[in-house]
Amino acid sequence: DKPQGRPEALIRVARRHWEIENRLHHTKDRTLAEDADRTRLGATILARLRSLGVGILEHIAGPSAPQKQIRINANPGIALKFLKRRRLPKTTI
Repeated sequence: DKPQGRPEALIRVARRHWEIENRLHHTKDRTLAEDADRTRLGATILARLRSLGVGILEHIAGPSAPQKQIRINANPGIALKFLKRRRLPKTTI
């Protein structure tokens, strides 16, 4: 099947796909080594925990995901503060 629609709409769909790929999957693989993990039992739970971790990293101040991880490792209370909230703030810590 050929994709149908206006070229501008198809480009937006493609860009949204790659935005998700770059923001979530790439971070999960590079920063959290998801593709290297060979866990079979509980793999779905681990994938969801990694997604939660990426979501938390988005709200931590810092130039890169690895540097944000270092910051959280030094002070886990930063991540716990987010987990206790019902809504995440629009600003970063």
